[in-house]
Amino acid sequence: MTGLGTAVSPKSSSGTGRRGALLLWVVIGAVISGATVFAFGPAVGGEFLSWDDGRLVAENPLIRSFGADNLARIFGTIQHEAYQPVHLLSYMLDHALFGLWPTGFHAMNLALWALSLSCLFALLRALGVGWVAALAGALVVGVHPLQAEAVAWISSRKDVLALGLFCSSAFFALGSDRMRSSRFAVALGLHALALLSKTSTVVLPLFLLLCDWLVRGRTLRQAALRAAPFALLSAAAGGLVLALWSGAELIRPEPRAGVGGRLALVGHTYLHYFGKIVWPSRLSALYPIDRAAGVDGRALAGLGILAAGIGSLAMRKLGRARLGTSWLVLSLLPVSNVVPVYYWVADRYASLSLMGLGWLVAMAVDLPPRAATSRAWARAVPVAIAVLVLGLVARAHAAEFTSDVRLFRAAVRAQPDAYFARLKLGEVLREAGDLPGALRSYRVAIDMQPDRPLAHGGLFLAVARDEARRTLVSREVADRATQAYLAGLEDPRALSILAARLRRVRMEDTSVVALDRALTIAPPSDAVLEDQARQAESDGFGKTAALLRAHARHQ
Repeated sequence: MTGLGTAVSPKSSSGTGRRGALLLWVVIGAVISGATVFAFGPAVGGEFLSWDDGRLVAENPLIRSFGADNLARIFGTIQHEAYQPVHLLSYMLDHALFGLWPTGFHAMNLALWALSLSCLFALLRALGVGWVAALAGALVVGVHPLQAEAVAWISSRKDVLALGLFCSSAFFALGSDRMRSSRFAVALGLHALALLSKTSTVVLPLFLLLCDWLVRGRTLRQAALRAAPFALLSAAAGGLVLALWSGAELIRPEPRAGVGGRLALVGHTYLHYFGKIVWPSRLSALYPIDRAAGVDGRALAGLGILAAGIGSLAMRKLGRARLGTSWLVLSLLPVSNVVPVYYWVADRYASLSLMGLGWLVAMAVDLPPRAATSRAWARAVPVAIAVLVLGLVARAHAAEFTSDVRLFRAAVRAQPDAYFARLKLGEVLREAGDLPGALRSYRVAIDMQPDRPLAHGGLFLAVARDEARRTLVSREVADRATQAYLAGLEDPRALSILAARLRRVRMEDTSVVALDRALTIAPPSDAVLEDQARQAESDGFGKTAALLRAHARHQ
């Protein structure tokens, strides 16, 4: 069996052949880099986002130096509900090069993505497809709009590293004829690094098994034996993640509908990802956390996609294409909500699954070795058009990650029912000084989830900070008042006392929010409301009097 190394570059004893191979690699690298910049370049001018960039990068003291203490904490402790030291280590390198210059971090994401796509190209070549087909497959994977979140968002560096390390590990593993070889050991080491970057790479053993069995011609038993060492590493990493997520309450309770509810959730998840892969529209950083529990047509369609992907393994007529059809669905198993997670879908979760689409594209473009190169190019033209269209969509989506306001405005447009998108939009508009916009967003979030305290607290804080700024009251007063508001959110007496205290420091706008909540929970009689309104009026609090009379009219 031919090793992977010989499949990547043509054999040639002449200097001309070596120079030609080198020139080809330079051209391939330039095309991949150009496509990366075209699709995701708008993100380079972006800022640090309030969506995890603060705690992971901008405000994280652990990335400020390569000191022994920082390295010990990164490799020896759990950080941010995960054990991903390689991910954090990459930020240490960024900080050493760029300080806290966000453009440097974004540029590094693009450079690492281009490198990862080059690794994918090498892997596709090694699996036996021509260089035109391999390039087509790598570009479709690389500029697909689902990758925009991974590349354009600094905090998603883990997904960028995951693709490169995943492909590198597969390259060395599949190119080793013997398990007791240096190449195989390198592959295991790279898999360990991939798992320490992002746990979604637990699916590598399955990928190796499918490649060995469906493409490399090994028996299923041989393929399983070769994948077993990788599976042990994946099992250990998966077990650690489940333990961490259970402790951090990131795993949701079982659906109330039991087994049927679980199957429905898996079906809806598969339909979502397959739909986004085929038609990547309405992409969003946040989706509604509520999910359907009953079996319906959409759930059945998603389960049908899963069944078709698995069933394709038995369709020998598909030949090597079975690697793509099966990988598209099997690679999603860890994120399919077999174990229900808090955010039931996230676009970037399909990053590695897109390799299945890349393989199918490569199969469509590839031709036998004796076929004319022009025929391969003819097949590649439709793919080139598709890459251009995908790149344009990805470019628009990447531009949304340049600022907090752009990101969450786009998230709300794409997913108007996403509670946390509304909540984050209210927060970023508040910080940007757009009080009316922030209040509108918070009120919509409150209407969507009236029992959740976060939107109530966000609205109160927006009003309190704005009024503190206008009346020259200390910002700490606004923050302490918000804590008191949230503590008494279901206690009308505590809210009324807070409102009275705020009126005494001339923060009437803020007091009205607390009083409105108190009156909503426990409305007094109209007579009492009118007496309180007259007293407020005599004390000079016209807005308070108007609120009291408004509640009287609505009873």
